[in-house]
Amino acid sequence: MAHSAAPPHAPTATSPPSAEAPPVRWRRCLGLFLLGPLGYGLLWLGQQHPEWVELHYSHGLYRGIQTGLATAASWSPIQVGELLLLLGIGTCVWRPVRGLWRWWHGQARLGNLLAHAGAKLLATAGVLLFLFVVLWGLNHARLPVASQLGLSPRPATKAALARTAERLAERAAAARPADFDPVPLPADWRDRVAAAYAAAGQDCPGLAGPPPPLRAAWISPLLTLASTTGIYCPFTGEPNVNAEPPGVLVLAVACHEVAHLRGFAREDEANFLAWWVGSRAPDAALRYAAELFAWRYVMGELSWRDVPAWHRLMNAAPVALRADVDAIRDFWDRQPKTATVVLTSVATATNHTYLRSAGHSDGVRSYGRMVDLLIAALDGN
Repeated sequence: MAHSAAPPHAPTATSPPSAEAPPVRWRRCLGLFLLGPLGYGLLWLGQQHPEWVELHYSHGLYRGIQTGLATAASWSPIQVGELLLLLGIGTCVWRPVRGLWRWWHGQARLGNLLAHAGAKLLATAGVLLFLFVVLWGLNHARLPVASQLGLSPRPATKAALARTAERLAERAAAARPADFDPVPLPADWRDRVAAAYAAAGQDCPGLAGPPPPLRAAWISPLLTLASTTGIYCPFTGEPNVNAEPPGVLVLAVACHEVAHLRGFAREDEANFLAWWVGSRAPDAALRYAAELFAWRYVMGELSWRDVPAWHRLMNAAPVALRADVDAIRDFWDRQPKTATVVLTSVATATNHTYLRSAGHSDGVRSYGRMVDLLIAALDGN
């Protein structure tokens, strides 16, 4: 005699649910989904007309958006972007669990639940993509920052990389405060970064703007496992930093994320502006953090293009600089290997896809193009 393993209240193929299946509002959901292609179309159009984007969006509409979002975020005592993220994750977990519970108890049809989930997923994706483009993403299509600063960057040669690395090492050594400790993050780090941008905004109006609502991310431990040092939330105007790495790195990353708030969406430009703004900061520790940040990037580029030059310059670098670089490396080396490899791979692949979809064909490799801007700035061309 066969024994059924199904519980007494499990639905069968012939037992209809006790409640009627609500209809899926496909017309409304598809209408909201179409906002996504509309937003992507706006981004594509902007890429064809960067001058228009620069004048009317980056220096026009986005100025008001930046001020509104940053002001609203500064009034909140908690991280609004992270709260929305956690609520979104919670919703994505709760609704399927609730739906399965209702199906299991014969209160809903599985097909109807899946149809509702698919429709809401499409609508949410469309709305989020449209808001992303309108609230910030169009900045990907603006004119290059080099045009605002009068720079003419060219692809870096090996000789230029070596020359720039040597020069940045000298600048970093000169900027390093006496008895500097690279690990602690100063308690007033937000004020130091805000002061740096206030000073930079006087020389470059494009960098002026409201005080940045900088956040130390709640999910910093997760960001560390993903080898991620910062994230900008375009929906709330909040630059978020991973507060776990050594403070000398966090200070430079904060300058990078605020560059995104100011409307500089390209990663190479945000990296360059982290140095350009930080190296002019009133605060000595921030100036040093910016110089060390730039030196590490140039040395990283040199390490795979000219290994002998990298060894020569690393051995010639001041002992204090190498010790600070070792402190940063030691922090990353202490992280659990398996989790770090997995999450870093996922984060890198996601970021690579995002950058390519925004029009940057080289994806995450675009971060390294900051060295071309550095060389142009230091050489005065």
